[in-house]
Amino acid sequence: MKNAVNERLGIFIDHLKITNVDFGDSIGETKQAVGNWLKDVKIPVTSLGDILRIYPQLNARWLLTGEGQMLEEERKATTEESGPAYTTKIELMQKVMELQEKYVTTIERENEDLRKAAEPKKEKLSETGT
Repeated sequence: MKNAVNERLGIFIDHLKITNVDFGDSIGETKQAVGNWLKDVKIPVTSLGDILRIYPQLNARWLLTGEGQMLEEERKATTEESGPAYTTKIELMQKVMELQEKYVTTIERENEDLRKAAEPKKEKLSETGT
């Protein structure tokens, strides 16, 4: 049975009206790799990332789940007409970066607290010569 993600990738390539060779070249993959994906070989996560980076008009949610419209432009129009707030890839990446910064700050603070807590024990060890 064919994988739905692979099927949707084939639909997108057909929509672009390009060959598997051209599609593969555009994302840094061979025509054999693209052909295998279309025959149901698992698409590597890194390749999915490359596809979404090179083709920003492709709706990632549609590609991965089949939900929504294939193209971002169609998705924006549909959302504006009838749906909840639309989150762009840029907004999503900004949120991810914000969360990463908070995480790093928290880890740095915890590391500093651990250093401070370890200092008396370190001094005690050096006094005892251990």
